[in-house]
Amino acid sequence: MTQSTPTKQSVDSVLMKEAIGFATFLIIVWVVELAKVPHRFFGEPDEIIWFRMIFRSVVIIGIWIWVHFTTKRVLKRLHHLEEFLRVCSW
Repeated sequence: MTQSTPTKQSVDSVLMKEAIGFATFLIIVWVVELAKVPHRFFGEPDEIIWFRMIFRSVVIIGIWIWVHFTTKRVLKRLHHLEEFLRVCSW
């Protein structure tokens, strides 16, 4: 039985999918505000609130950075532990 180890490509693939998800979320936040969805559905003033858009973007980017480095660290640890599994199987 062979174990597949995470390669550079698989790690990059996971991080790329993660980045696409967060970027999509950022785009949705901006489109919702620019399309004035809060005004149409919730009766808020008919103006774009730039502070709210920037604040939400900063929060999303902060979470994105934290998740990115956590995921990278977990994948590195997984690779490290899989190397031990290969040595122990001998």
